[in-house]
This record gives sequence, structure tokens and C-alpha cells, in this order.
Amino acid sequence: MAIKQIPLANIPDIRREMACVYREARAKKLDSTEAHRLTMILKEICKAAEIELNSSAGNKENVPDLSEFSKIMRGADTKNANVA
Repeated sequence: MAIKQIPLANIPDIRREMACVYREARAKKLDSTEAHRLTMILKEICKAAEIELNSSAGNKENVPDLSEFSKIMRGADTKNANVA
């Protein structure tokens, strides 16, 4: 069965994909854990699209400092490595 791919080129596309995931989960075609995982991924893609939109519009005020984000993520990776 071929999976219909919605282009995730803009925020409305991402919203439509989230709605598809929701409908599939409600119809029991998709496990709720998998639906949650996919929705979280789509949420992050949406955040990236918003950042891109803000930066392309010249709105530097709402663009987060990604160097801080990188430091936080490296710390999370280190914590997860210690758990195993």
C-alpha cells in the first residue's frame, strides 16, 4: 500500500498532515503511541518552518538563539548516554 505523502513545505501543509495523523489514530488505523511520536515530529517541523518564516521576513526578534538549543541538546544526549 502506497503512503500518500503531503509536502511539508509550509505551515498549512504541516497542519494538514497532523490532521491526517489524528484521523488515522481516531479510526484505529494508527497506534496512539505512533500517532503521538509523529505529531511531535511534525510539531518540531512546524517550529522550524516558523523560524524560517520569521527570519525570511526580517523578524530577528522572535528567532531563537540556536547555539543555546545545541548546548541543551548536547546535554540531553549526554544524560541519555549515562542511562544505558
